Order: sequence, then structure tokens, then C-alpha cells
Amino acid sequence: MRTDSLEWLKDFLDVVGECWSKRSGVDISIIAGLLPDQNKRLRSPADLALDSGISEQLKDICLAMGFDVRSQILFQALTTLQPAERFSFLSEMITQAIATKISEDEVIGRAIKRLDDELPEDEECDASTLKVQKASIRLLNYLWYSKGKDGDSIAKKVALISSSNRAVRWSHDRLMMAPISYWHEAARPFAHAYPPHRVLGSIYAEQEEQEGIAVVSPLVEWNIAIADPLTSDTPVELKDRRLAAISSGDTTGVTVKNEKFSQIALLQPELFNRCQEGIDEARALLGLVLCHIAPHDPNWTKAKSVMGRKRHEDFAVTLQGALWLADLRFRLWVPVPGEDGKLVQMSANASTLKNILDPKWLEKNDSAIQLLSEWFGFDELELRLLGVAPDENKRQELRDGLAKLVEFGGADPELYKSLIEDIEARRLRSRDVERYRRLGLAVQEAIKATLEKYDLKVTLVDHGFDYEVSAGNILEDSVMELEVGPYLLEVKATTSGSPRLTPTQAETSSSNPTRYVLCVVDLRGVSDEQLDTPWDASRVEPLAKLSPDIGGKVQDTCKLVAAAKNSSIAIRNDSALRYEVPTQVWEGGMSISEWVTRSFKQ
Repeated sequence: MRTDSLEWLKDFLDVVGECWSKRSGVDISIIAGLLPDQNKRLRSPADLALDSGISEQLKDICLAMGFDVRSQILFQALTTLQPAERFSFLSEMITQAIATKISEDEVIGRAIKRLDDELPEDEECDASTLKVQKASIRLLNYLWYSKGKDGDSIAKKVALISSSNRAVRWSHDRLMMAPISYWHEAARPFAHAYPPHRVLGSIYAEQEEQEGIAVVSPLVEWNIAIADPLTSDTPVELKDRRLAAISSGDTTGVTVKNEKFSQIALLQPELFNRCQEGIDEARALLGLVLCHIAPHDPNWTKAKSVMGRKRHEDFAVTLQGALWLADLRFRLWVPVPGEDGKLVQMSANASTLKNILDPKWLEKNDSAIQLLSEWFGFDELELRLLGVAPDENKRQELRDGLAKLVEFGGADPELYKSLIEDIEARRLRSRDVERYRRLGLAVQEAIKATLEKYDLKVTLVDHGFDYEVSAGNILEDSVMELEVGPYLLEVKATTSGSPRLTPTQAETSSSNPTRYVLCVVDLRGVSDEQLDTPWDASRVEPLAKLSPDIGGKVQDTCKLVAAAKNSSIAIRNDSALRYEVPTQVWEGGMSISEWVTRSFKQ
């Protein structure tokens, strides 16, 4: 409203209030259609309520879902008078005309009712209700930031949107899964194991990423949603076959109460019921177990001693810490074609699971192989072969080779143990070779970037030396006619303190003693974790030492090797020789900045 219009209205209403006071009577009809709402539209007192501290953010959320709160509330400037204002009867007049106040909690309750009308339970949520869907998420976000964990009872009444694009409601036995993108990366490919109506739609994650509205974490805190398929459970009691399935001893008659275990979210009954729908659903559950649960839950590999009760007495039992292992072992959930072609639910074992097992899940997955072999009756060797060679013909070749090995090795377990140790050592050596190759290239590139920072021209040669280094734009005009460089730069990274030159590198340095420069990057004391992090100029420059006199120092050695190659009893395979540069030689070198100044700026 314009300021002059508002002042006129205040004057008028103040006079009306004075009249009501002096005549001791209230006549509402005189102000019918004259009171502005918070949209600045004129209304009658019966259509309005007083604002009892409702936030503007909440009003905006309600408007987005088609519930215009501002149209039902008196214009706030009429109720927030300054002490200096002259209106003596206006406040009393307002309270006489409008007796109703509306609080924020009432508005939230009406908003939830609006959502119930717009998003009926189990009805499809299409594009026509997208604005309302987003408003429901904004309401959840508002509840979190205004009420925190105390807002859980209200939040549990808000309509939710499932991944099947249907409206659902929370209940104690109907917790939702967080959006799939919120799960651990290893679990996401197996989302098909979950009924779509029990998984929150991607719209919740999209809101969080695109509009800065974080709502998934609050839903988890309110116990409305479960963050990941790997969760925990504390059953009221655990007994009979379920208890026996994860116990190493006799549990007949034993009951364990209120012990915490790891669990697969919604496993019983939702995921098991879903397996009844078809083989693909059961395969997704198995994939989830092998590729996410088993590798990331250590509890199934650990036994713990707990106290149960048997015949009214305490009874100690040893159990695995994973309740999902018990449920997978004793319940009937694996679909197998029956005699009439219909699927029949069977218990999980090597015979039933092999039909839904994907060999790709076993590749480099020791946890999956251990789980299947130790608890479901699979042969570990068969699983290992299946993991490395899904093709049947290739597996047969491997079996034949193993049979030949057994034929030669016999029944000597120490022989096979030594073979395993040799293979492991070769694998580790191969891993380290590749690791240090990548590290060397990374350090080499970092040195190049460092030199280019000094305006030097650095050209990769990689034969006898790594880089040809020459002046760029750093020389003064007065010395441009002098011949400077190019220098032949060899970069070595060392974690032991003893870098080594190849014969070609040694011969090149010996033939070019004034131009050959050895750059050693000292990585001693750098942890394995730090070695694997990215290397740049700022990290590598403080660790680099340059030795411009290395060519002269290696000349005598090169002459001796040359003589030995031509002697009557000559060196053979001299290309395998390495010329080790002692620590005391390269540690006395200069920094990159010192070398640049000495070589290019004098």
C-alpha cells in the first residue's frame, strides 16, 4: 500500500476505534471490505486472522503449494505500530474486529492438509503437481532448520514422493530408503532389489544439489528414511532358526534380546517379498550382498560373545555380528523354477544361488568369495576360477593347469605355500614398478612446469636425458648473442637416496660434461599416501637438487666399463648395468632457482 493510503486507513480505523470505545459498542459492518490482507487486498474482518509470528519463508512455501496464507492474514503494518505513532484506539479496534490469531504451527498443519489434498496417497505424481512436490520438500527443509530433530513428529505427516512417482506416507513399519544417488556407490547398481514405492524419488537429491535445499540428511535424522542399504538393527529377541543361522554352537532353547547387529535395510519382509516377483529381483539382492554389503560390513566376519537366556538362566553364545547373514541363510527367498514352471522360493545355497550369480561380482572381490564359500556351501576354487575366467572353456584350461600342478607338487602343502608367496611377491613387485613409473612421470612433469615458471624453454627428448632446457625470454638484450645451453636435463625421483643412471644416460652425460645436468627429487621420508597424491611445481621444487657436474664425475666409470667391454674376458649384457649416484654426490647440488640464476642470468 502507498504510504499516504496506509496513513489515511490508520486514521480512519483509529477514529472507528474511538467511536466504539465511547459508545461502548462494536459495529463490524462499518469496516466490511476495508481491511487489507498481506497481499494488500481489501477484505472483511471475518475473512482475516492476526499474524502470530509466521515467517515469510513459510508463507512463500505455502504459496508455492497453492495455499495463500497472506490472503488470510491482516496487513502487518496495522498491528506493528511504533511507540511514537499517535493512534490511541487503533490496536484495541483491531483486536475487537479480529479475534482470531493464526500461529506458525497452524499454518504448517494447513500446509500438510493441502499436500494431502494435492498429493493423495498412492496416486501418481506427474508434471502437473511438480510445483507442489517441490514445495513439500521445501517444507521439510524449513521444518529442519526451524525445529531441528524436534520437528520429527510433524515431518512424518508430510507427503513423500517415491521413486515410482507415487505419493506415499510414512509409518512405523514403512520407513523409506534415501534416494538411490545418496547410497554408497557400490549399492546403486542393485537398486532393483528394492520395491520402488519404498525408495524416495530422485527429486529429493536434485533439490539438495541444485537449489541448496538439504533434506535427505534431515529425513534420516527424523527416522523417516534410511541412508543406505547397509544399516543396523536391534531385534527385541533372536531365537530358534534365526539365531542358529549365525551361531557356531548349540542354541536350542536360547533367546538373545536387545543385541545390536548390522542388517540390510528392509530385508525382511520387503526385499524377500520382492524376490517372489522374479529372478531379476533376487539377482539384484544377491548382487547387493556380494558387491556392497559383504565388502563394507566387517561384522559378518567377526564373532562376538553375547549373553542369552535358556531355561531362565544366563547362557553365553557366540554369534556373528550380522543379522542379514542369518536372514539370508534360513529364510526361503531364492526363486527356482518348479515342476509346473512356476517359481518356488528356496533357501540360499550353492545349488540355488549359482543360477543367479554373476561372475563379474567375484572379480577381485575376496569378501564375496569368502561369504559364499564359508556360509553358502560354494567351493572356493570354483569361485576363484569363475571370478577370473567367466568363460567355461577358459576355466577348463585353468583346471587342467592346476591339475598338472598338483600332479607335480603332490601332497606337499609347503610347496604350494612357497608358490603362493612367490606369486604374491611378483605381484607386489609388479605393482610397485607401475606405481613408481607413474610417480616418476608425475615428478618429471612437475619439474618441467617448475622450469617453465622461470621462462625457460623445456623440450621432451627422453633418450639419454629427459629434457632439453634452453633460454626463453629471460636473457637481457646485452647477452643474447652469447651461446647459453641447451642443457641436457635428466630427472630422477628417489625414495632410497641412490638414484641410478642407465648406460645410455651415463654415456650421454660423460660425452657432454658441461651441458648434462642431473636433477634428483628427494622423496625420502614422504609417506606412501603422499607419494600417490598429485605432484605440482610447488611440491616438487623444494625437494629438487641439481648437479651440473655429474658428467665429469661419471667419465672415469664409463671409461672403465668401455675397457671391460673390450677386454679378453669382456662384460656381457652391459645394457643391464646401472650407474648408482651416491647420496653425497647429489645432495651437494643446488636448488632450481640457484641453477637458473647461475646458468642463464649471470
